[in-house]
Amino acid sequence: MNNNMWIVLIIGVLVVIVLPWLVKKVLVNKLTTSILRKDFETFDKLVRNPITKFTIMPFNLDFLKLSKAIAKEDDKEIDQAFKAFEGKRLNDKQKLAVFQNAYYHYITKEDGPKAKKYLSELLALKDVSDEAKEQLKLAYEVDIEKSYAKLDETLARYDKAESLEEKLGIEAMLVKMYLNKGDKKEADHYTELLKEHVEALQK
Repeated sequence: MNNNMWIVLIIGVLVVIVLPWLVKKVLVNKLTTSILRKDFETFDKLVRNPITKFTIMPFNLDFLKLSKAIAKEDDKEIDQAFKAFEGKRLNDKQKLAVFQNAYYHYITKEDGPKAKKYLSELLALKDVSDEAKEQLKLAYEVDIEKSYAKLDETLARYDKAESLEEKLGIEAMLVKMYLNKGDKKEADHYTELLKEHVEALQK
């Protein structure tokens, strides 16, 4: 093979493999930056560009749209973004990412029916451990049902927690449980511990 043929081959590889990868990297960076800067007009323009749809995988693009809707704090747009995943063939990793985001979003909004829908989806996933499933169910009981039935059990877990990260999650749950119980004194106590531990992690 002569030198000219090698040059043609190398250019062909650049066009077919390297160039799309570079374009994708640049586009994803621009889309992510526009979300962080809340520059939603730029985001929408980039999404409408045929090159974006051709370069970025549909799931990844839909997930970026979801991230934009959440950053925008537009409930209607967030609902539409989650619905965009319905009926699509997703692998278990993708399902977990979507369902978990949806579940905690609707838990925060105290939207019981939608939270319950995504809780059911999460509990059906094989990749979710039994321990994680129990924590998902506990979040529903505490945030939606306003229960504190597992307060003693949660306090026992807190006593055994070793890392600050683990303590933070349990403290946040204890604050809600004590508020549900109507015990403001204990809720304030764990709120202060939560603040202290957050500050400690930030140092």
